Amino acid sequence: MLHIDTINSICLHLATLEDIKDLSVSQLLQLADDISHTTKTDDVKGSDITYFLFTSNDVAPIIIDEKTKGTIDFNKPTKLIIHGWIATNRRSWNKRMAVALLKRRDVNVIQVNWERPARKPYVSSAVDTKIIGYNIAQFIIDSNVPLENIHLIGHSLGAHVAGFAAKKIKELTGEKIGRISGLEPAGPYFREYILVKQERLDQEDANVVDVIHTDAGVYGIEFPVGTLDIYVNGGKAPQPGCLHNVDSFQLGYLIEHSYCSHEIKWINGGKFHCRLCKIQKDLLVQGCNKTVVFGEEDVDEELTGVCFAKSRSSKPFLWN
Repeated sequence: MLHIDTINSICLHLATLEDIKDLSVSQLLQLADDISHTTKTDDVKGSDITYFLFTSNDVAPIIIDEKTKGTIDFNKPTKLIIHGWIATNRRSWNKRMAVALLKRRDVNVIQVNWERPARKPYVSSAVDTKIIGYNIAQFIIDSNVPLENIHLIGHSLGAHVAGFAAKKIKELTGEKIGRISGLEPAGPYFREYILVKQERLDQEDANVVDVIHTDAGVYGIEFPVGTLDIYVNGGKAPQPGCLHNVDSFQLGYLIEHSYCSHEIKWINGGKFHCRLCKIQKDLLVQGCNKTVVFGEEDVDEELTGVCFAKSRSSKPFLWN
């Protein structure tokens, strides 16, 4: 799979620390049991969502509660990382992303864990993204974070959670948050012909909504939903490195290998050399005659459209 370390710009890496391939047989069976049970879509409680402040690679994340919240400087730029289906904040990519963000800037990095609702049948979890998002919105408002300092980073279903959080904040305050980064927003249940933009991540949710597509039309959403949509290697599977031989035929490895191209994570640093297009409709583009260069911290309101970038499966990962 496309493995990019935390100093580069994107990461397709599934390794250590409670990734599916590392689960024991009993843990995999428990996961399957959780997913197979029919669960109400309205049973999400505030206690299902936990917030962890990440301060460094050497210190365990701090649970944010009424006691610890007062010790946090919410005037800093604040980035919330939101996982997707059958995931958790304990996934290895989540920690590496937090560490990478802290290396680049003096920011608050908050990992959002909504593990119990995320371990339900897929459609139930997809429906719950709205409730999860609304809870995150209330957390942000109650924390008095300047909205322009908020950057929500969501993978798969987590990208739509971010969209719902931003929508609710705008509804309650009349203001938009600064930025959303949608990492391979989930496609199933969120196709354009099924749901309107009010029911998924959309470019109007924040001042900047940058989106990365790597498995468009399968696990990921295929059409543009952001102010800037980046299609890596055309945006479709298989991504470079995702056709390698799996070293192990264990069930966990095979499950993760099946959605390798969907497991993209934006990590700061590095530069995209991207071919920018003005219009995209049904993946047909126009005006793709401008090359732009930007990195994770360079995305702003002026950089808009659809962009095509190339990557490799080994260093240097991004094409110049």
